[in-house]
Amino acid sequence: MNNNRANIALRRERIFALVLEGKQTLMIAELLAINRKTVSNDIKWMTRESQKYINEMAKEMLPFKYKQAIEGMEAILNECWKRYQLDGNGFYLRLALDTRKEIISLCGNGISIAAVKQITERANALGIGTV
Repeated sequence: MNNNRANIALRRERIFALVLEGKQTLMIAELLAINRKTVSNDIKWMTRESQKYINEMAKEMLPFKYKQAIEGMEAILNECWKRYQLDGNGFYLRLALDTRKEIISLCGNGISIAAVKQITERANALGIGTV
């Protein structure tokens, strides 16, 4: 198989499909008539690319998901207070307290994650490390 980009992409697609079928590296190499090391390297490459994709997606989506979660918990708090005022059931006070604790925890974690992200970006810009 020629090693130009199109052929490499096609080979990796075939390897990916066989991995999804549960085939092992040696079997994939035999089925595609390629070197076992090539299969192994392609699987490692696909794994790294998948990790990059997931990391980028998480970096982009995390602030939005935090915002959604906090807004949802605020809605729960509002509903708890409404229901408590209607029937005086202490369950709603307990749920409100637990929800408030979770909001505080989520906000604290968000700050930590933002700080780690900022430090990581600075380190990467300085060439100290990559994440």
